[in-house]
Amino acid sequence: MNHLYQAPANLLLGGEYRITEEGGRGLAFAIEPHAFLQLAPHETPQIREFYGSLPSYPHWPPEPGTLLDSVIQCLKPPQNLPSFRMDIDTQKFHCSEGTKKGFGSSAVAALLYTQLFAHFTSKTVPENLWEMALKAHRLYQGGGSGYDVLCSFFGGIGQFTGGMQPQWTPLTWPQNLSAWIFFGPKPVKTSSALQAYQHWTQNQQNQASHFRGESDVLMHALSERFMEHDATGIFSLVRELAELGKDLGEKIGVSAHPILPSELTFLHQYGTQSPVALKTLGAGNELCLLLADSEFLPLHQRQKIQHVCESGQGMPLTISMKGLEKIDS
Repeated sequence: MNHLYQAPANLLLGGEYRITEEGGRGLAFAIEPHAFLQLAPHETPQIREFYGSLPSYPHWPPEPGTLLDSVIQCLKPPQNLPSFRMDIDTQKFHCSEGTKKGFGSSAVAALLYTQLFAHFTSKTVPENLWEMALKAHRLYQGGGSGYDVLCSFFGGIGQFTGGMQPQWTPLTWPQNLSAWIFFGPKPVKTSSALQAYQHWTQNQQNQASHFRGESDVLMHALSERFMEHDATGIFSLVRELAELGKDLGEKIGVSAHPILPSELTFLHQYGTQSPVALKTLGAGNELCLLLADSEFLPLHQRQKIQHVCESGQGMPLTISMKGLEKIDS
């Protein structure tokens, strides 16, 4: 019998950099598309990874330094795997040329690999699986906040509190709030951006303390606005977070100014009182988020947005309310 698990992609709406520190607050949401783990009977144990046009076949036992090796080090599963073929599919988290879209593919793969070994003992998704996956993902990456692991495990939208033992508080998404992301001109290396931030915090301690306080206050307020379905408050706070991010980006040398496709520069014209907000996501400006009231943008502007998405420069966001789950009987 085949068994199938899925886990959604994830994005960080706010709290960039701050969530890498103890007690730092952020807000993240799970989105379509999903990655998949499929287990099927096979004459010998076999693992296949799909993230491009052709599958890859990891060595068994896995090579040191790989994600699968990190999962095995943390879980210490039985050496004799059952005779199954195990497919890990994160193709939709990558562009056609193989580059990552910034959807947390390695965190989701860590969840699915962890679930792979959990399946042979429980046949369900353990409640504490995210803890095991987080430990393995941190070992593989040499650290990390873990927001991506928790977000894709729980699904939906939530407030994330960083630290050695991170926390996830579920929130809700207003029905009239539409969202899109647009891809920037080039990817930003997160590790380099974090190094720049850490260097700045060490040399500008007063400024860093002010940034931490302001970021946490805004994130707490934004979480409350989501719980209250206060769209007006959400737009206002996202714009404030965008300005805070731009200011920090200038100080650490990693730009957080949104770069939109040329067809969509009209979005910059909307003022602070409109139900429209733009904000870069994550470290730098490789992703730009557009939030808007579902009924505010005129038809011709929505058509331009649709055209940009159809050209591969962006995509509408669909919140995935469920996280890691088994989807077969």
